[in-house]
Amino acid sequence: MKPPTREPRVWLHPLAGADWKDFFETVCAHRGYTVKGTGRLLMSALAISQRWIYSRYEDWRERQRGEDIRALSSDQPPIFIIGHWGSGTTWLHQLLAADPRHAWPDNGDCLMPHNLRETSGYLRWYLRHLLPPTRGFDAVPLSLEEPQEEEMALAALGPVSYFHSFSFPQARETLTREALFLETLSEEKREAFADAYRRFLARISHQAPGCVLLLKNPAATTRIPWLRQWFPGARFIHLVRDPYEVAAAALNRVPYLVRQFGLQADDPAGLAEYLLSTYEAVMRRYLRDRAELPAGALFETSYEALVKDPVSVVRGIRETLGLPEDEQARISLQEALGKTGQFRRQPRDLPAEMIERIRKRWQFSFEAWGYPVDGGSASDRPLTKKITDFS
Repeated sequence: MKPPTREPRVWLHPLAGADWKDFFETVCAHRGYTVKGTGRLLMSALAISQRWIYSRYEDWRERQRGEDIRALSSDQPPIFIIGHWGSGTTWLHQLLAADPRHAWPDNGDCLMPHNLRETSGYLRWYLRHLLPPTRGFDAVPLSLEEPQEEEMALAALGPVSYFHSFSFPQARETLTREALFLETLSEEKREAFADAYRRFLARISHQAPGCVLLLKNPAATTRIPWLRQWFPGARFIHLVRDPYEVAAAALNRVPYLVRQFGLQADDPAGLAEYLLSTYEAVMRRYLRDRAELPAGALFETSYEALVKDPVSVVRGIRETLGLPEDEQARISLQEALGKTGQFRRQPRDLPAEMIERIRKRWQFSFEAWGYPVDGGSASDRPLTKKITDFS
């Protein structure tokens, strides 16, 4: 696939937010770095050097406060927005995050997971000059204060993160499998991942005492049983989208992220198969796991329904998950709609051979959510359901 003629340059790598231990362990686990990749690692090392004293101070301040760095500050369990990448989860996250009773990590938190509080002021000022105006692979605006998925932070906190598949494309399949299907990890590695996850979310929660954590992470789509174990009572919002639209977005997104964050040379020959198999594995796992969720723990909707009537969709989410539906909720949603509008990607064509493979491999998905295999319009299919529809 030919890259765009002009792309916003990304100066920061997720590993720039790591500490020295995780940085060296992650880097030493891989080989075959390119010249550009080596340059990105050197810039990351420089960033870690600049942040190191601030990180140590923040750790000391937390110990002084006597905070439980694994416990959330709210009695209410967190909410995870899930769904395959390219399904519109970012927009839904922004609409719900406008309610000040929710807490969530922003881009600054996820780029610097060791520097969240008193230590982040100067660093944020510095980072603000390095961020591109959009995500690059689509027109979604990018700023330090915009909500971000915690998967980026996890890439700086250890060896298990879906984001590592962009940094180390030569190990893409292995890294993706480990990040999405945690049962493939050793018990020690899985516990380390769980500990990093709990610590980071607890620190975000402590920044906004009493607020409900609202998280958006497509990689969490396959982690439902684990998240329910680590965060008892965790609730989920699943967003689905026309599979053809998801495939077209993926064919654009993955190569872009590898170009921006890749540390190794990438062979694009296997990209189509990787995307097909990843979607199939993620969606089949979700269809299995959703059946185990109790009533009130899951709300399902679609990107098409969200575009058609975002107010009704958000109202349904609040009703199902037990969130307040009051004047503050209404005002915050209207303000968010006025700010974000609707994210619309530019039309992208799928190769005929890819269309045929999608029809065969993803037939189960078309059937599960009622999308037409022939590529017709699904705009009249609201696809909004509660978990009670599946009990």
